Amino acid sequence: MEVLLWLGAIVIVLCSFYAVGLASSHRVTVKLRKEREAKTFSDGSFAELPEAEIHSTVSSYNLSYVKRAFDIIISFLLIIIFSPFLLVIMIFIKVSSRGPVFFSHQRIGKDRKTFQCLKFRTMVPDAEKRLDALLKENPELSREWSVQQKLRADPRVEPLFGQFLRSSSLDELPQLLNVLRGDMSIVGPRPVTEEELQLYGNWIPVYLSVKPGLTGPWQASYQSGASFQSRVAMDVDYIVRANLAEDVKVIADTVKSFSRMNSL
Repeated sequence: MEVLLWLGAIVIVLCSFYAVGLASSHRVTVKLRKEREAKTFSDGSFAELPEAEIHSTVSSYNLSYVKRAFDIIISFLLIIIFSPFLLVIMIFIKVSSRGPVFFSHQRIGKDRKTFQCLKFRTMVPDAEKRLDALLKENPELSREWSVQQKLRADPRVEPLFGQFLRSSSLDELPQLLNVLRGDMSIVGPRPVTEEELQLYGNWIPVYLSVKPGLTGPWQASYQSGASFQSRVAMDVDYIVRANLAEDVKVIADTVKSFSRMNSL
């Protein structure tokens, strides 16, 4: 019963934010259209623009206190609701394999500030060391990694629980703590490593103008096999036109994608 009450509270909060987002989305969209007409984006690059002009091409919502309030409220509510479930996952990881419960990896955040992105550990403890050798020994896996920056059938994944947590994206729930402390947002581009950031090319300044997100357009679109360049295009499109209504829609679409994925 208490869980239902908490879920009801989240629905009310999301609906309230959605209404505010609809009220402000038209103003933001018009502003961005004028910017596009002025700059035309014909060269596909923001690299030559001064910082003030870069920010003028990014949705003002991404830089606002409204988005931060949205992040704090939603992440806090979700941590409370899922705390018993998170505890069960932590116990299961601890008793089923050797190694730490959590895995943290350095990611690039807003203004190129680095932070430790949290996940439940789903791989063997020395997974990072094994990756280089794995890619050198297997050309097919190396090609897959170069295109998608991930492996569908990663042999480093723990057999008992790792695949389930990864396929269900439950391994990313600890990132709610990253959101709460301000490293990330609920919705935004995916957090990337320095190596992955270089694949954004001329769009790097745009990516660095906002916080990465727990979910985003790529996860919401259910395109697990999309190339990294497709993900870059989705991220940039979101950053440029984001608003509160869009964030609520992305969250709803993420839930749909999660349900569809776990029903297969």
